[in-house]
Amino acid sequence: MTKETSVLRVWLPVVLWTMIIALESSVGSAANTGSLLEGVLVWLFGQQDPAIFDLLHIMLRKGGHFLGYGIFGILWFRAFAATFPAGTRLFWAGLAVACTFLIASLDEWHQSFSPFRHGHFSDVVLDTCGALLLVSMAMVAVRRPRS
Repeated sequence: MTKETSVLRVWLPVVLWTMIIALESSVGSAANTGSLLEGVLVWLFGQQDPAIFDLLHIMLRKGGHFLGYGIFGILWFRAFAATFPAGTRLFWAGLAVACTFLIASLDEWHQSFSPFRHGHFSDVVLDTCGALLLVSMAMVAVRRPRS
């Protein structure tokens, strides 16, 4: 495997996940996801209690934030581990969480300009917590990158 192929293999997932976040941020408002989710639930189970549906919708959206940015943190961690093989797991993890925090902050800032979205720092905190947890798990699981 050439060096260019290796760089592409570790950094392309970070770029693609960033693009997915940007796309979701642009079209993934609560109204859009709510109507889609409600349609699926009504189709599967019949009419839903609005209060229970609202709670489920919030839990799924916030869970998506946590898991999506947790995966993003792992992708950053993986890319930094391959790019800086002499570094430590703590160094890779710190960079990964910092980059995840930066992108989450930019995403929420971007949403603050949309009439259909609202930027919330609490979402940045949730996103960063997802990255902290999953990157911490990766730190425990990863030894050293293979050469």
